Amino acid sequence: MISGWVAYDPAFYNDCMFTRFPLPLLMVCLLGGCSTSPPSGPILLGHLSSSPDEEEIHGIALAVDPINADAARHITGRKIRVIHADAGKSPEEALGQASRLLTLDKVEALLGPGAYSQVEKTILAAQSPPTLVLTLAGYAGNSPGAMAFPVGLDPAEQGRFLAQYIKESVKTDRVVILKENDAMVAGLAARALAGHLSPTKVVEHAIKAGETPDLFQNFDKEGSSTFVLCGSAKSILTWRSKLPKQHLFIAGEELELARLASDRDAERPLTAVVSFDSVDGSAAAQAFTKRFQEKYGKLPSLAAALAHDSANVWIEAARRANSIQYDKLREQLTKADATFPILTGNIRWMNQSPRRPGFVVRFEGPSTTLLKRYEP
Repeated sequence: MISGWVAYDPAFYNDCMFTRFPLPLLMVCLLGGCSTSPPSGPILLGHLSSSPDEEEIHGIALAVDPINADAARHITGRKIRVIHADAGKSPEEALGQASRLLTLDKVEALLGPGAYSQVEKTILAAQSPPTLVLTLAGYAGNSPGAMAFPVGLDPAEQGRFLAQYIKESVKTDRVVILKENDAMVAGLAARALAGHLSPTKVVEHAIKAGETPDLFQNFDKEGSSTFVLCGSAKSILTWRSKLPKQHLFIAGEELELARLASDRDAERPLTAVVSFDSVDGSAAAQAFTKRFQEKYGKLPSLAAALAHDSANVWIEAARRANSIQYDKLREQLTKADATFPILTGNIRWMNQSPRRPGFVVRFEGPSTTLLKRYEP
């Protein structure tokens, strides 16, 4: 009897094609067994939250919990565990949290954040090793990196939908576009808006952040004008207080604009384009809204819906690939004509720019009114 050792037979060694393994490793495999079984623990996803509350966390939970509760729906036979982190208020904070999730927690993908400045840093962290980022924003930069897939409303689409609505529904002599110089997303929306308004007369004014120029005093003396405020929420609120009392349109970072719904002025209602509204008639949107209300006692916010969409897109891509590897997931997302189900229909990417339905909504008095739905 041989105790502690395995007899070495050269013929057996060669016939079994173990020639790439050193003999000590072969001994370990024969004695203790070499495990080739796949991981059995949960798949880890990281979430960088941009919301001041738990709206995004709730939205993700409603996507992940049904998967975990049904073994037949597990991804590669495994449950999903989401590790949540606060993206903070600055790009540097988002970078630090993304790096921690990737290096310490070893997450397989990142969901969020929603602010463009933070998205840039998150993509930087996700480059090594390449990790899929499904950001809640609609824009990830001109060269976003192969790993970035925004699920929000693209600013170019935001401007196009807004222009289409103004041309269809507003009688005006001209459209005055006020755009904040340093607001990247708002600037892109403003450019698309101006390009799609033809033949309507368009007047554009570039304004520095924090400034309220004297030209505001003359706007109400120059005939019938429709105003579109393209900038940060802070700038939009400042400009609104100085403008004539009338219906105003706004464009910029989607999640930031949605938060203006709580800062209402009945004499100057605001209209924006967003990627989700709880009164949308889509079956998936209605089912999600009902589940959200039943579980959390309130209507879902835009942030909750986008977080839910980001989780569901990753789940569907992993299911189609039957894998959680970055390259195989990206292959699914970039296939020609590939679409993925979201709450309001479907989403697809053109050169990693999202194409999804958009909703024109008005924040007026205590309520939000859905005015129009546009298809991509």
